[in-house]
Amino acid sequence: LRSPRLANLHIEWPAGSVPEWVSPLLPSVFDGDTVHVFALLGKAPAGHLRLLGKPTEDEAPQVIGQG
Repeated sequence: LRSPRLANLHIEWPAGSVPEWVSPLLPSVFDGDTVHVFALLGKAPAGHLRLLGKPTEDEAPQVIGQG
């Protein structure tokens, strides 16, 4: 209940990876939340992607997860 909220979620895709479709992201998450993201890609991405979120509008994005 006291975890900070991270909002403005976005995915940072590897260079050259452009998804044709991505499932909508949640408006915000809290520590310990599970986030499922589905994407349709023409080819497998070369590299890692990162999920980022911001504690407040003025703060820098933080990495929530990567794969």
